[in-house]
Amino acid sequence: MNPSELSNPNTNLKLHFVLIGVAVINIVYGVWFISVPLLAWVLARWVIMGVAALKDGAAARAIGDWNGRYFAYDDRQVRIYWDDRSTWVVADDVFRAIDRLPDEKTRQRIAVRLGAASFCTPESIGKACFSRQGVRDYLAGLDGEGPMKLGRWFEREVFANLDRLQAR
Repeated sequence: MNPSELSNPNTNLKLHFVLIGVAVINIVYGVWFISVPLLAWVLARWVIMGVAALKDGAAARAIGDWNGRYFAYDDRQVRIYWDDRSTWVVADDVFRAIDRLPDEKTRQRIAVRLGAASFCTPESIGKACFSRQGVRDYLAGLDGEGPMKLGRWFEREVFANLDRLQAR
């Protein structure tokens, strides 16, 4: 537990420990009718805080990969990771967005065509990703309306917003 949470007005752990101390003193001196409601209130608060922590933990695990990185193209989620130096687009999301699921051999050909700087698996992400220039080059090399629309979406909706965020 973070020590700063001891004074959090939403948890009031200091108050809980004071009330438990008062209840224990009352029990020692035989005044049960005061200590039972105090203990019940403290235990009820702890149960409520525990359930809230479970709910928050489940939500964090359920949407952890998407938290702060949610972009949707034609109702399909596209994960984008960025830092000060680079932008990475998860390759599987790009393939799903254009309805192409290449096998391992095709992925190797894509990696050779684009180069290691444009299509690789960054250690921090652990998934095959395109760099910003890599996704542009990959989509420019495909025929059809779908890849062209996706490329325009990346330029207008994603990369423009990321540039604004990084400029701040």
